[in-house]
Amino acid sequence: MKYMRTLSGIVMGVLLLLLSGSVSVGTEGENLEEIRHVLLLNSYDQRMTWVADIVRGVEEVLQPDKNNLDLHIENMDTKVFHSPEYYRQFFEYLKVKYANIHLSLILSSDNNAFDFLRKYKGVLFPDVPVSFCGVNDFHPNQLEGQNDFTGVAEIFSARKTVDLALSLHPETTELYVINDYLITGRAWSNNIEKDLKGISPKVHIRHSENVSISELMQEISNLPPTALVLFGVYFSDRDGRYYTYEKIGAMLSASSNVPVYCLLEFNIGKGVVGGSVISGLYQGREMAETGLKILNGVAPADIPVKMKGSNRFIFDYIQLERFGINEISLPAESYIINKPYSSYEEYKVQFWVVIVFILTLLATVLFLCINMVKRIRAEAALRDSEERFRQLANASWEAVLIHEKGVLSHANEMFFEMFGYTPEELAGEHIVSVILAKESVGEVQNRIENSLTSSYEAVGRRKNGTTFPIEVHVREVTIQGRDVRMSAIRDLTERKIMEARIAQSEKMEAIGTLAGGIAHDFNNILSAIMGYSELSLSQLEGNEKVRYNIGEVLRAGHRAKDLVLQILTFARKSKEEKRPVQASLIIKEALKLLRASLPSSIEIRNSLYSDSYVLSDTTQIHQIMMNLCTNAGKAMGDGGVLEIELSEVELDSVLITSMHLDVEPGRFLRLTVKDSGVGIPEELQVKIFDPFFTTRSKSQGTGLGLSVVHGIVKDCRGAITVESEVGKGSVFTVYLPTIEPDVDTRATVADELLPTGNESIMFVDDEPAIVDMAEKVLTNLGYTVSGYTSSSEALLAFARNSEKYDLVITDMTMPHMNGDRFARELLALKADIPIIICTGFSEQITEEEALKMGISSYIMKPVVMKTLAITVRNALGKI
Repeated sequence: MKYMRTLSGIVMGVLLLLLSGSVSVGTEGENLEEIRHVLLLNSYDQRMTWVADIVRGVEEVLQPDKNNLDLHIENMDTKVFHSPEYYRQFFEYLKVKYANIHLSLILSSDNNAFDFLRKYKGVLFPDVPVSFCGVNDFHPNQLEGQNDFTGVAEIFSARKTVDLALSLHPETTELYVINDYLITGRAWSNNIEKDLKGISPKVHIRHSENVSISELMQEISNLPPTALVLFGVYFSDRDGRYYTYEKIGAMLSASSNVPVYCLLEFNIGKGVVGGSVISGLYQGREMAETGLKILNGVAPADIPVKMKGSNRFIFDYIQLERFGINEISLPAESYIINKPYSSYEEYKVQFWVVIVFILTLLATVLFLCINMVKRIRAEAALRDSEERFRQLANASWEAVLIHEKGVLSHANEMFFEMFGYTPEELAGEHIVSVILAKESVGEVQNRIENSLTSSYEAVGRRKNGTTFPIEVHVREVTIQGRDVRMSAIRDLTERKIMEARIAQSEKMEAIGTLAGGIAHDFNNILSAIMGYSELSLSQLEGNEKVRYNIGEVLRAGHRAKDLVLQILTFARKSKEEKRPVQASLIIKEALKLLRASLPSSIEIRNSLYSDSYVLSDTTQIHQIMMNLCTNAGKAMGDGGVLEIELSEVELDSVLITSMHLDVEPGRFLRLTVKDSGVGIPEELQVKIFDPFFTTRSKSQGTGLGLSVVHGIVKDCRGAITVESEVGKGSVFTVYLPTIEPDVDTRATVADELLPTGNESIMFVDDEPAIVDMAEKVLTNLGYTVSGYTSSSEALLAFARNSEKYDLVITDMTMPHMNGDRFARELLALKADIPIIICTGFSEQITEEEALKMGISSYIMKPVVMKTLAITVRNALGKI
């Protein structure tokens, strides 16, 4: 036994000596090897499964930590942001961020990043080789003059997928191909059509139309049992609604009663049968393997672009079972997900627990041996590590600092640049109270005292006293045996501005949706009010008082109609149209709103001396008043006097020059808004009309109000001036050129001679009051009228006796069958029937589209009697 123990000790000593020697060489080589920087530029957001798979494939192949690589990942997110200005700003962003970073390799995924690098790499990263993947419609001529580009093209296997699908479903008579109508979707449609050329003549290939997602789902659900679906790419529908590829795949598959095949891997498992699919993981791996060759010294020009081989057959076992597809019929190399476990699968956890336990024991022994060697070399490596950290920290675009209990120990150059201090000024300082605004000091101090290291937002303060939003990422580390904190600080100013703009955009979209609904219902109500008023005036003789009263109702209806149009214009639901506007009427309406919104302690005085007209838009005049008066109210706080004066003035060239106005000589409407508020400092008066400039906090204003007013005034060929003194208030004066208004043709119908007729008219509207009113109005004009409140009943009546009717008038928005579909059914029965569509508001069809499909006229509610009479006569005259 003694000799056995001795022999065992000798063997163990030799083993440790061998391990020590091998580890020593590897560790020393690793420490001496220079870190190489690799940039991965993704076209889309990394949250997309496709991009996430590419990144995973790249990391699996490159193994940055093992190969001493620093992998930088930038996501362009061009599915959402793709304007020229965005690309320009992204170019500047990369230029600044990587100015001091020497890249050894660039990896590029998908077309937008590929095209961006082809255009800008020569300026941003000259002589840096590129390996790409995911490029649709790749052609070798795209690399002319680009000798340092190579990679793997994204070529889908539509023909392989469809050939297999047809062999699995020999009864197929129709193939329905789905792609969206964005650039990528159209390109896929064209390539699929080319790839499927010459396929079985008994199979009819049909591509999806540019419709809403609900219409597309309805189309899929109505496919016959002998149809198949081939799903390509779909990111946005006709109405601009965006979806992730995974979500849209699941939605469309759920709507289908027939098998759905696909060309992209991440759609499988969401109701799709499968296919020969493009895999983001395999695209990323192929690209990274090419990149490794380049890093190992192979020139990109000597590596041909890989055109095939990165696709594989993948199927969903659940869908195979659902449609009775036998696994034996699938290609031998197929991979099947969701397959029931075998006996091995049932016990593989226990099996691998044992294996892992054994491997863990072996790894523990190996780890202990390696640690013994590493401890000997730790001190020498520490100096190299500190220098490497300093270089990396200074290259970062984030502020990086090391502190112990809030006292600054080390910081990179970006930290001192961001906060405006020098290293000497902050040496040994307790930086919490120095670089943070007062409202953030307490919270951050609490985090330090309680060892909280989660990321958080705070308010930073520069040396000059200005504050700005920041994001802090904290990590506890041990340096030379001491527990310290490493913090990375990011300036959030640009991100906060972008978030505010997006939030404002979403608010405007919500307002637009609300405005559309209000317009439709309110115009229906106005149709009845104005129609019955006109009908009463046409039938009422004598009794001028009653006629006057009804006339006032009618005039109020016209004002309400204009108000609805104003709401739609403000919400961008109708086109802005300049026309003669009597400013005094709009100002009076605005004053009513202001009185309700301003504090009662603010006295409003108005002097409106002019009823002249200007060429503008009612919404614009309203915006001028509301923005100027709201700013005045905020300047006065809880009390003061707000004076509004409207008058006229003649401006000649001498006055214009002396007043420094940029207008042409002539007669002008002068709007003066005067407040008794705090006033504006002289040095700020030249900036107040700049977009986003404001002296108030974010909760009190966006800095857009006065810039909007300035833009409206300039658009109307006018001018705006400001006079202000601190403590004595401000006076804003707006000059708008006056015009002579057109003769008002909106007189009461009773005073005009209206065209009449004796034809037979069908009138359809889901509002009984409107149908009743229209029957009476048209009957008074001599016509025979058949009224219906149901489009389905009206269509049945027309089908029974289409020759009875000379004209059809229909509402646009109705239950069961909308006006455009109703009109198509009528034209199918009688191609020459004249049709008039009336609508309170509709986004489903424009006037231009209505006229193209054969509609005679397209008129907006509420329709006055004169307009209805003339439109009917014109439509009948076209027969």
